[in-house]
Amino acid sequence: HAKWYGAPAPLYCGPKTSDQPFTGFWDYNYECNKGWANPPETCSVYEGQKAGRFDHSSAYASTGGRTDVEGCCWWGRGVIQTTGVCNFGKLNYYLGKRAADEGRESRYPSVDFCKDPEVICASAEYKELKWVAGMFYWMESVQAYNEGGWDYTTELINFVNGGMSGNGFIDGVSGIVNRGCHNPPCGTGALDGGVERAENFKKVLDVLFDGSRPQISGPSSGPGSSSVDNTSSSGGSTADVWYPNYDAQFAAGKCVNDSPVPGGRPTYTTGSECCSFAYAGQASNACVNALSPSSSEEPGQSGGSKPSIPDSGPRPTRQPVPSTSEVGLIVNSDTFVNLERGLEGSKDDIDNKLFLYQTPAFQWIPSSVYKYADFIESLYIMATQGVAGKKFYIGEEGNDGHIYGLVNIAAFFAQSMKETIQYDACDENSWDLVNGKYPLSNACGQLGQSYQDYHCSEEEAHMECEVDPQMSLTAVTHAKWYGAPAPLYCGPKTSDQPFTGFWDYNYECNKGWANPPETCSVYEGQKAGRFDHSSAYASTGGRTDVEGCCWWGRGVIQTTGVCNFGKLNYYLGKRAADEGRESRYPSVDFCKDPEVICASAEYKELKWVAGMFYWMESVQAYNEGGWDYTTELINFVNGGMSGNGFIDGVSGIVNRGCHNPPCGTGALDGGVERAENFKKVLDVLFDGSRPQISGPSSGPGSSSVDNTSSSGGSTADVWYPNYDAQFAAGKCVNDSPVPGGRPTYTTGSECCSFAYAGQASNACVNALSPSSSEEPGQSGGSKPSIPDSGPRPTRQPVPSTSEVGLIVNSDTFVNLERGLEGSKDDIDNKLFLYQTPAFQWIPSSVYKYADFIESLYIMATQGVAGKKFYIGEEGNDGHIYGLVNIAAFFAQSMKETIQYDACDENSWDLVN
Repeated sequence: HAKWYGAPAPLYCGPKTSDQPFTGFWDYNYECNKGWANPPETCSVYEGQKAGRFDHSSAYASTGGRTDVEGCCWWGRGVIQTTGVCNFGKLNYYLGKRAADEGRESRYPSVDFCKDPEVICASAEYKELKWVAGMFYWMESVQAYNEGGWDYTTELINFVNGGMSGNGFIDGVSGIVNRGCHNPPCGTGALDGGVERAENFKKVLDVLFDGSRPQISGPSSGPGSSSVDNTSSSGGSTADVWYPNYDAQFAAGKCVNDSPVPGGRPTYTTGSECCSFAYAGQASNACVNALSPSSSEEPGQSGGSKPSIPDSGPRPTRQPVPSTSEVGLIVNSDTFVNLERGLEGSKDDIDNKLFLYQTPAFQWIPSSVYKYADFIESLYIMATQGVAGKKFYIGEEGNDGHIYGLVNIAAFFAQSMKETIQYDACDENSWDLVNGKYPLSNACGQLGQSYQDYHCSEEEAHMECEVDPQMSLTAVTHAKWYGAPAPLYCGPKTSDQPFTGFWDYNYECNKGWANPPETCSVYEGQKAGRFDHSSAYASTGGRTDVEGCCWWGRGVIQTTGVCNFGKLNYYLGKRAADEGRESRYPSVDFCKDPEVICASAEYKELKWVAGMFYWMESVQAYNEGGWDYTTELINFVNGGMSGNGFIDGVSGIVNRGCHNPPCGTGALDGGVERAENFKKVLDVLFDGSRPQISGPSSGPGSSSVDNTSSSGGSTADVWYPNYDAQFAAGKCVNDSPVPGGRPTYTTGSECCSFAYAGQASNACVNALSPSSSEEPGQSGGSKPSIPDSGPRPTRQPVPSTSEVGLIVNSDTFVNLERGLEGSKDDIDNKLFLYQTPAFQWIPSSVYKYADFIESLYIMATQGVAGKKFYIGEEGNDGHIYGLVNIAAFFAQSMKETIQYDACDENSWDLVN
């Protein structure tokens, strides 16, 4: 439903009753939050409601004359609103329960779109349905459009071949979607939102083609000869061509020269060259170790061409390390593998349920600053390399040892959610009010602190940063409320500006009527406020300038002061490299540019690295007054993870510097909230059920850093999936040693049946020898051991020579999917955006790339009513046409629903 102040409740339907024979209206002006009333009144119709109520005092007719909602369950749903009994009926007839009941192939045999049309928006199992419904409309009404000499597919191909310039094509598409014809007005009125739809289209094209539209000569065949008819391309067959097997466990990945070579892989002349590029940074060195000497020739020794590498983004920054090194032992240990598996299984919930911030409209939405992907990269760094001899604690030895590491992460998340994530802040906000004003010199330190005087101990003084009075920096994040202070900044005093003033948050800066007009231009999204430098205004600490004041807090648990930034530089940054020590970031000077922690697009994990550094230094190392962090953590886990004693102690350390505040600096702030955060994180990481374990196999400190690698099995009777990055090329193998963290099966056919259920190419089954296909029990052995990694795929196997198999394995589909995968983060974070009531554009909570790509697989292969979603033409560049079809589809979807974060139709028709 809509989310503005007083917005109508969600649409509903139901029978007339004797108690309620009619329906009234929604009174959006009613103030429902009356805590002072007797009895108190709250807004309780829907979550986040601020005003409004149902008024059923008398019948109130819609524009159509209805005064009831009996049988009125057919409102629009999905990304391009599917509406009415016909459309829902067709979905059920071709894809739903009716198809199954009548003996036809059914994608969703248990889903009755006629009995429950709301399944499109409500299903947690089939999140792709909101996209499937929109694609159904697109195939029926847009792709099939051919009126007045304007044929959709022809116009699309002409647009691509013409260099993708001009708005003629997208304006025609917008007319079809909005008015039913390509050249409105056409009986239903003028085009609505044409400019916005065209701008959306340009945005999508820029994302999909990375800002540069490809120039192609045309399809290899006429319109309609799409990749549905393509046969699979092997992409190469000679033994001299090497390619990565893209093992799901990076530590176990290898380069192989098996024939045929699957499509969509970078290929290399030698195995060593392949390992060097495709598995750069592999801690286990499994790729290099698996090569025979003959496969390690340098390029040119055996002839052949340079590697053909698809444009799939920057290569990994990790550098190879020996498998027997400390880093190699950690990454390949049972503890780390199990920890990572547990986190990977919860990553969506971490992003969407934990890493949330509160908007000025009091909504809780996913953070734009803190992402799981950046966290997991920082965990790799800080758990293996660390800083100053300290590493992020990942647990103990033994089968359940990783549980202790997960609880350490839960405590870290709980504090981070309180300190910064709830504000969507990386840089420290200006928050210290002095007599009702925000001094600009808050950058130097708030509450009387002086960050540039946060020095190291005498033993570590040589590590700290020097204060440069000429340094000038501006923060990249800041508070977002109405009139919120500008980002913190630092810079030298000048003759023109020898002092700093304050931020006037009451100033109204949007004065379009003024002469000359005035706008709010200090920061993006500003609604009010301005700098006032008319006179010097001192901070709590007495500063009236920002010279040398570049050391404010940054990162998930604010890293502050010249000592902490200096240590990062000394151990991880440019100073380490300059002085000949190992450096993770040899080009990053944390002393010359501390803002790199928040501003770096290349090293997004730095905001987490900085927080973990604090955690290792101040929390994990805490041992005061008989309270030792690691001991208390282990006792908490072994005791069943009950009570708040452990997390309250951690909160005291983070917030006040001791485990039992007050301790000189005051009472604990936000203790209840921090404890609630901790419970939320534990529920996510352990799926609502806390594990019961007997205890670590050794005492505190004997963590998995010292573990050796476990093979997880070695007999040829054990089969496991190779987790090929191209699902269509994945196989089951029984190579020894078996990598850790895999489901294992008694036979190859059993492995294919479970691990590659739904593989359209049937590559797994086809690769098996007859002896590997015995049914379970024929050769003995136990049932498969399957890790708890979520529901198995719902796709059913189909023959590789079937229509579906030919599509999924075709060059067109493979190239289309690769292009989309390379843009998926930008699709989620730059295209699928909605506008909050506070006029911020943020990622949609309803529409996600992961659900779209699943729907594309369904509608491009199975389709509805004999129609399929168009994915392009034959030939090397044929997928470009499919990407432009998707761009047009996205552009309309962004206008119709995504910008409102709506799956169900909103109530928007005002009557009187």
